[in-house]
Amino acid sequence: MEIFEVQVTYPNEASARKAADHLLRKHLVACVNFNAIQSIYWWNNELQEDNEFIAHFKTLTSHLQILLDEIKSTHPYHVPAILYWKVNTSAEYYQWVEEVVNPGKAE
Repeated sequence: MEIFEVQVTYPNEASARKAADHLLRKHLVACVNFNAIQSIYWWNNELQEDNEFIAHFKTLTSHLQILLDEIKSTHPYHVPAILYWKVNTSAEYYQWVEEVVNPGKAE
């Protein structure tokens, strides 16, 4: 059984939680995990250093593009770091994700 995990960085905890709440209420993701991180990166030819939050979203393969489009359209960064990959999971967890991810249930 395969699902997608989508990893996205946000500028702070509040924006990561706002995105998670939005995507959960739209039933585009089943679960979100957070990590506080420190990032060093190039932006506008200058080395930047920031505290950020990573959100790890879990979704179905069939809903990946819808999720990516929604993240891009609501993200506060001009160029958000959106990474995703297929992950293998247990049949039970896959079934739970399949039951939860359903944009037709959106609040």
